[in-house]
Amino acid sequence: MGFVAYGRGQDPDSEIIRLYRLADMDSQGNPSASKPHFFGYVDKLGNWYIMKLTDTASRYIRGELDYDTNWTNRASLTYVRFDEIF
Repeated sequence: MGFVAYGRGQDPDSEIIRLYRLADMDSQGNPSASKPHFFGYVDKLGNWYIMKLTDTASRYIRGELDYDTNWTNRASLTYVRFDEIF
């Protein structure tokens, strides 16, 4: 199996998510544990991820189908750290 070498200053994680585009935002005021901000991203193939941002952390969930339903239910989904989902 091959590998990709990254030059100094390049972030390999940015390669993972560079094909996604912002689709939705739910962000008013400052983020907190009780009022997180949500950002939904999709790619051309229908893959998606949602980022949940609080005042202390960012967490993620992703999928391959049904972005609209998951965006609607974003507050009740289970989110994990970036390194656990990508």
